[in-house]
Amino acid sequence: MKDIPLPNAFLDDVVQLWKDFEVLYNLLSSETPPPNAADDLHLKAKRWIQLFLRIKSDGHQKKFVTPYFHVMVYHVSDAIRQFGNIKKFSCQGKFVKFLTSSTSMRETLKY
Repeated sequence: MKDIPLPNAFLDDVVQLWKDFEVLYNLLSSETPPPNAADDLHLKAKRWIQLFLRIKSDGHQKKFVTPYFHVMVYHVSDAIRQFGNIKKFSCQGKFVKFLTSSTSMRETLKY
């Protein structure tokens, strides 16, 4: 396979996109977000989408901006403003408990 040289600006933007996503993720998953978390999330999420669209590649086009992007910018920040955090809406713990119990249930039913 032939190496395709990529411009440094492209690589820098992709790295920055993932770093900014980590910041958004940490804000979203915080049980005790800072007082300005809703406004901070709104601004950072908008900037994250702008950076996503600035990257010139097949996967970073306007048609790939999904409704989830809109929800992250507008509705999640409103939920944080109203409820303090969104961690309480995560069902991840219940899902892990379900997987664990269903796995042990299957093991006990083997004969």
